[in-house]
Amino acid sequence: MSRMLNPPHGLGGGWRLARAVIQDESIAALYRGPAGERARVVLRARDGAPPKWGRTERFAVGLAVEAPGAATAALYRAVLAAVRAAEDGFAWAAVDGPRDVDAAGPSAEAGRAAEAEINLHLDLTPYIDLGLRFDHQAAYAEALALQDRFVAYQSDPTYGITGWRGLALHALDGDPAHVATTADDAGIFEDQSRYRRTEIAARCPLTMALLDAVLDFDHCRTVSFLMLLPGARIAVHVDGVGPPVMRSLNVALNMPDDCRLVIDCAADGADTPYTRVAPFRPGTALLMNVAKPHYVVNDSPQPRIHVVARGSLRIPAPRLLALAEAQNGLAGAAALQAALERKRRALGIAVSAPAPAPAVEAAAPASSPLSPFVATLAAAARDRLLALLDCGDAVRTATVGPAEAGAGEWRGAVELRLPSGRAATLDFAAADPTRPAWCRTAHLACSYRADGGDPFADPRDAAALHALRDRLAARDPSGPRPVPAVAALLAALDRYRPFLAVRDEDFRMVFHGAGDPVGIVWLGFACNQDCRPCWQGRDWPAPPEDVFTRWIDELCALGVRGLILSGGEPTLQPLLPAWLRRARAAGVAVTLETNAVRFGEPGVLDALQAAGLETVVVSLHAAEAGASDALTRSPGGFARTVDGIQRALAAGLRVGVHCVVERGNVAGLAAHARFVAEELRRGGQRISHVSYSFPIGYRDRAAYGEAIVPLDELRPHLSAALRTLAAAGIEARVLGTSGFTPCAVDEPAAVAAQAPPGVGADLRAGRAFVDACDTCDWRPRCLGLHTAYVAAHGSRGVTPIRG
Repeated sequence: MSRMLNPPHGLGGGWRLARAVIQDESIAALYRGPAGERARVVLRARDGAPPKWGRTERFAVGLAVEAPGAATAALYRAVLAAVRAAEDGFAWAAVDGPRDVDAAGPSAEAGRAAEAEINLHLDLTPYIDLGLRFDHQAAYAEALALQDRFVAYQSDPTYGITGWRGLALHALDGDPAHVATTADDAGIFEDQSRYRRTEIAARCPLTMALLDAVLDFDHCRTVSFLMLLPGARIAVHVDGVGPPVMRSLNVALNMPDDCRLVIDCAADGADTPYTRVAPFRPGTALLMNVAKPHYVVNDSPQPRIHVVARGSLRIPAPRLLALAEAQNGLAGAAALQAALERKRRALGIAVSAPAPAPAVEAAAPASSPLSPFVATLAAAARDRLLALLDCGDAVRTATVGPAEAGAGEWRGAVELRLPSGRAATLDFAAADPTRPAWCRTAHLACSYRADGGDPFADPRDAAALHALRDRLAARDPSGPRPVPAVAALLAALDRYRPFLAVRDEDFRMVFHGAGDPVGIVWLGFACNQDCRPCWQGRDWPAPPEDVFTRWIDELCALGVRGLILSGGEPTLQPLLPAWLRRARAAGVAVTLETNAVRFGEPGVLDALQAAGLETVVVSLHAAEAGASDALTRSPGGFARTVDGIQRALAAGLRVGVHCVVERGNVAGLAAHARFVAEELRRGGQRISHVSYSFPIGYRDRAAYGEAIVPLDELRPHLSAALRTLAAAGIEARVLGTSGFTPCAVDEPAAVAAQAPPGVGADLRAGRAFVDACDTCDWRPRCLGLHTAYVAAHGSRGVTPIRG
């Protein structure tokens, strides 16, 4: 495509290609002349283009200019000749979907790659939250003051529109009543010179300031205020037939509580597992895929006013892709294609065999189909840092996350492409006079890394880095109040800082085993015990309650076979009965992981049963009060947990027991099994199963390695416990993602049913094999040793199994 728009021999007359945009099966190229004049050339398929356009073998080529003349005619002829010369090598499939294309250079390649993945994101989840922050109340007031100028908007009677009005800020021939480009305008919109700002734009300076920062008006069609009156209805529709992605910017200036835009529904408006209520809040800006069926309802007493624009964004494609990745928890084309295949199968859409993923994608980490929370906070901080740096396309990668120094410390890493083509990474942290740094501002300290040697060796690179340093110093001076760009960064860091110690995976996850997927949600980390084997910090924060609600809804929509609600201690959550009821209403079986301490409090167990609770798994790590209370660091906790178990059994719940095996309880495993079999029963009810698990991780890292029991010491105690439980008819679980290897017991045949016939690489994350495993007949069915075990004990106790 580059050879068609920007031929190697040049365009002549001082013309240069400034930018190209691919959208709606057309290519629009913007050219700049030697005196700053502008021209726009549009390429479309031959059929359907206006008759006056020039034509090649495959294309129709149109020209739109501010002032026609000999120079623009020469440009048009040069492009027409270049198209004829290079069109044989062009394929629409290679440039599917809207994107911005730079004239040349590595940034153009990055933009093209990013655009392809952005479209995959929008096909999977039909919106990307741009994370903008602006004075939406002032913009809303500007629009509201003009409401008597709004005109009825009925671009298509099939929409079933009631109560929809509009007013254009940028429109065909500057007409404020021309609220949208419609089918009646076919053949007109290619003439970009006819689209200009309306008189309304001058009366809305705050709104236009926002839009100027986001939109490239040189490549925009209509930009309008749209108003949904109280009681408004817009029936299910799509804004384009054919392509899977059609982009539209939608900025909510207000968002009444009872107004909703539902997208990615069925053609009749019915919900599917992938239907979403667009997450609008006052001031939200979403890039939406309006090729998906959607409808709008405003049941509030207020009008909902938003800005809708079709056109090119100023946000660089790599930045937009990073926003999509943070929002969707997916990175890489392979992961996106896999998620899209799952979506299409769930919706009954035919799926062709996917092409093999490139090797670079095969090594990508597993992605989550669940919406992010912590990652969104980190992405917002990263974006505020990038906005402060203002390095544009020179940014190759950027992250903000926890520093190695520990929780509470953040670090930003920004990799820049230097003018020489080399790369350098800038590391940012909070200003600290004791921290070595290349440069410091009022709030930031910056150091640099360069794998290829001194980044200042090349004068061009040195000049660029010094310019960045000076720009930072000017933007972050000492003073009583930080400037807005710095204040925005500090505010984003303040929101992210409490969550530096955690990831989204610490709150929710999907497990894929041999059967259907199982979801788990850790409902925060507050607990009425402080178990030594726990991997959590008791002071770790939790997301807002509505985030947990969203995750539970998403897991149910994914079709999980079961849902585990855990903690911390989940019974401390006031909304636990409501979350239980929500999952049960979706037809999902729920298991509650708890210490059962609160089951002794009046009404707690009754409320959970009324919400649909049927199964609990209770943590009980020893059969003797002293040993148990030492592990839970909760005096009297053993007695309260045992009482809670008995109450749950008496209530008819299915009760399992979970025991983490470590140095403090390994010698008592046989006694633990006897206690479960003989003492934990109420009438005809008894414990359904006991799970013995490896200590996955301690919050106290110094004590972790010492607590791990070597297999030769574990084997006799665990084997004795299994024999006791088997004699009592109680299931014992020792394998699985949190369990042990089959050689941890004397008689592996006793646990053979727990081992799958084969194990995928995804289940072996965090696991390893040692030399002794090479001759084990069970290796194909074994997950491997936990890497923490190998670090602590190597191959000690590992015994190959024969037969």
